[in-house]
This record gives sequence, C-alpha cells and structure tokens, in this order.
Amino acid sequence: MIRRPEPSGAGGTTVSRAIFRLVSAEPRAYIIAIASWTAFFLTPTLVALLVRQLFNHLSARPAALTPTSILVILGTVEVGRWLVLLGSQIQFDGLWEGLLALQRANLLRSLALDPAPAGPRLPGAPGEAISRFRDDTLDINRVCDSWIDLTAVLISTSLTLVVLATVDLRLTLLISIPTLIAFPVCRRLAVRMRALRRASRESTAGVTSFLGDVFGAVLAVRVAGGEDKAVERFDQLNRQREVTAVADQVATTAFQRFSGMAGEVGVGLVLLVAAPRLRNGGLTLGDLTLFISGSLSLAQLARWYGRIAAVYRQAEIALERLGALRPDGRAVEVMAHTPTHIRFGPPALAPVERQASERLEVVELHGLTAVHATTGRGVHDIDLHLPRGSFTVVTGPVGSGKSTLLRALLGLMPLTAGCISWNSERLEHPGLWFVPPRSAYLPQVPLLCSEALSDAVTLGHREAGQDPVTAVLEAVKLACLDDDVAEMADGLATVVGPRGVRLSGGQVQRTAAARAFVRRPELLVVDDLSSALDVATERRLWLGLADALPGTTWLVVSHRPTVLGRADQVLTLSDGGSDA
Repeated sequence: MIRRPEPSGAGGTTVSRAIFRLVSAEPRAYIIAIASWTAFFLTPTLVALLVRQLFNHLSARPAALTPTSILVILGTVEVGRWLVLLGSQIQFDGLWEGLLALQRANLLRSLALDPAPAGPRLPGAPGEAISRFRDDTLDINRVCDSWIDLTAVLISTSLTLVVLATVDLRLTLLISIPTLIAFPVCRRLAVRMRALRRASRESTAGVTSFLGDVFGAVLAVRVAGGEDKAVERFDQLNRQREVTAVADQVATTAFQRFSGMAGEVGVGLVLLVAAPRLRNGGLTLGDLTLFISGSLSLAQLARWYGRIAAVYRQAEIALERLGALRPDGRAVEVMAHTPTHIRFGPPALAPVERQASERLEVVELHGLTAVHATTGRGVHDIDLHLPRGSFTVVTGPVGSGKSTLLRALLGLMPLTAGCISWNSERLEHPGLWFVPPRSAYLPQVPLLCSEALSDAVTLGHREAGQDPVTAVLEAVKLACLDDDVAEMADGLATVVGPRGVRLSGGQVQRTAAARAFVRRPELLVVDDLSSALDVATERRLWLGLADALPGTTWLVVSHRPTVLGRADQVLTLSDGGSDA
C-alpha cells in the first residue's frame, strides 16, 4: 500500500519534523511530561481492576481482597491520581511556556539579524505579524501537547486491551470494532479542518491588523471624521471573523465528538453481548464493569487521534505562516535551539564598547542598483564616495529614488547589482553591518515605540563610560526637543503612545533624531530630517549639529537651501539615475 505523504508547511517542513526539532530543545522536561501523564492515564485501568474485585466480592464470587481493603486502595489510587495530575500540570506549564518563548525568540532573531531585509517578509500590517507570533506558535505547541496525550493513551489502551483479552478475547475484539472504524473516518474529516482553520486565521488577522492601523492613525481618523466608518468596518470584519471562527470551532467540536462516539457504541455492544453471558454465568458482574470501563478507555484512543488529526491540520497552516517570516521559508528553523532566559530572566544589557575596527574612514558605493520588485522602479548604477567627516546631500524630484538609495545602502532592501564597502572592505550583508554605533538611520516617516520618551530615545542603548541620563539630555537638546520636553508634565517620562501618537509630527521627527544622535554614530543617514520643522527650528538644529558631532559622516536627503549650503558634495537623482 502506498502511504500518502504527510502534508508539509513552508520550506517543505513537515509537522512531525518541526515538532521533533522543537521538543529536542527540552528533551528531559518532555520525557518527564510523557511519564507523568502516562501515569495519570494508567490509573483508570488499575481502578477498573479494583472495582472488578469489589463487584465480584459483592456478588459472592471469590476475590483476593476484602471490600474494606479495596475501598482503601481505591481511595489511595484516586488521591494519588489527582496529585499526579496537579504535578503534571505544573511541570507541563513550564514546558509549554518555554517552547512558546523559543519559537517567538527565533522569529524575532530572524527578523532582526538575518541578512535578508525584514520588510518583504513581514505581512502588510503589524497586527497580522502579531497574530502569527501569538496564534500560530500556539498551534505548534498544541501538537506537542497532543503527542504527550496520545503517547499516554496508547500505553494505557494497550495495557487495557491486554487485561481485557485475558478475561474474554472475543468480547475484547468486538468492542474494538467501533474504535477501528472511527480512525479512517476521523482522517477524512480532518482534511476539512485545514480549510476552516485557514479561513479562521485569516479573518482573525484581518481584525488584528485593522485595530493596529486604527490605533496608529487615530488622529487621521478623527480629523477626517471617519469614526463611524471605522466602527462600521470593524463590525464588518468582526462579523466575518465570527462566521469563520464559529465554523472552525463547530467543526472541531463535532469532529472530536464523533471520535468519542466509539466509546458509547462500545458500551452498548458490551451490554448487548454480555447480558446473556452474565445470566448464564459466563461473565461476572465484575467482568461487566471491567469491560464497560475498558470500552470508555478504548474510546480515548479514537478521541485523541481525532484531536491530534485536527491540530495537525491547524499546525500545517501555522508552519506556512511562520515560514513566511524567514528569508529561506524554512519553518523548521523557527524551532531551533536558542536561549530564551525564561527561567532566570535575561542578563542585564551590557554597555556598548566601541571597537577600533568600527571607526569609519570611507564608505563607497560601486554600481549600486536596487529595484522594487512590485513597481520596477529604483536606483541604477550609483557610484558614491563618503570620506570620514564629509557631508553629502542627495536631492532630486519626488520619485527619483532618494529614499530607495538610502535603504539599499543600509541593507533594508536587496541589491540588484553593485556593492558597498566600508574602509575598502566589501560588505556581504550591509543590513547586519550598518547598525549602531557604526551607523544610525533617521527615516522620513519615523516610528516610535509606546514607551516613556527617554526609553523611546535610547531603546536600551548605553555606551560604556557614559551616563544614560546625561546622554539622553544631550541628544534631546541636539534635536531641539528640550523646550518641548520642559513643557511636558512628565518630562522625559512622558509616554509617547503608539507610533508617537501623543506627539506632534515635528516632535515625533525630533524624537527620532534624538534617538539617532544618542548613539554618536560614525555614519548618520538622514531622510529629509527637516520636512516637519519650521524654518527657525531647522536653522537652530543644523547650527547645533555643526560642532556637536565631530567626525560624523553625513548622508542626507534634502532639498532645503540651508542643508544644500553645508554640503561637501551633492548627488542629484533623476528617474533612479545620477545627474551629477
């Protein structure tokens, strides 16, 4: 018989391969979980044997133990069983959280540190990415959970079958039939679960993404008078989510309920077949209770098989979505061993030590070409020489490729051709090199984390031998934000809100400027810093920077005369090419 290959997630990763990789990070904890849950599932068989002894004794049949002894042992077994359950649950909770943390840490590490730009890998909205971090990693964990339960049930069911077969082999085979029939039916029903789970995940992501967009643009919504339309759209997305989520949950519940019917059918068969044999003495009352209990135990196998088949279908979708966040699409790498510090907490952030090799002497671009895959527009064959301490301005009309040039230099988008060198050494992965303190980037539309202003500026950065508070105050002053901070009720402790929504456009841009300045980078890349500043603030800012950052190399996009007047060289772009 040809076995149908197991469906795979992104990068050809099967669910089983991903789970093996994941649980191998905590093998001892996983084995302990399997052992403890197996002990929990085995105790019903022991209880059934004791109950059999009790009923045989009550029906005047020979019994090895007295009723009092049986009741004492039963009480002890049940108390022990629930103590095992409590310990197993506590132990498994730690394992569960550790496996979740491992997946999410790997996803963050890939987005932050892999050479390929993160932008093309991220979904269209932040809420969608959050949905993948939260929900899809949970789906992977549910398979780990199901493996533990299924292993425990397989062991307990095997023992139950052995016990029942020693009492009556033919009746044991008979009550096994419903369970055997349930298996192929459950497998077919599980295929439908995959489509329903995909629809449910997509609709949930739509709601999450919409909320993220609204929170990030709440001022724009209010100014445009779009509150009612936003609520209407939110209701529409929620109704769609309700339909898909209900369909998914109803199907999952029905699926698992069907798989559990095998036990009820098995009990019915026991009653039908065993009644005549009970009357003529072929079975004892204790045997009857043993087979009823055994039928319910056998049904667990079909029920758990149904559950793991359902979560497998859901995990296939999760693997596809998680793999899309990696540059190579290999979802199995999301399960790779990595320190999570979940037990004892992360170590304190070490202050940044500047290395002599990080000192910039010259940055060079040779034939740099970068093209957007969706539009075909970009920059072509750009040569640029940026010596230490120079001030270079990139200018040109809208759409000429100015921002694209900066992003390509920093490794935020892939190069189509050409190369970038630092101190005459070619950079294979610019995105990993152009980070503080080697460089800092101030984009045209900066984003801020919803933290205190001081934290939004530092993002945890601290240089060796530098007082953090003094560094923030100096950066804020350089960015001409000191007067604004003085007027804020909480000063540097003011929470800026999502994307800096509690600040004005100019304050957001100057906060981002302070974030760049506080790192004292060798190369400072700025995309139209003064676009949201008034003339007086702009003049004060550039005059203050003239002497405050000695040795810094500047690459600035601007069309302002004030900035152009400071330039050592000007690169004019037109339709992606250089005119000068």
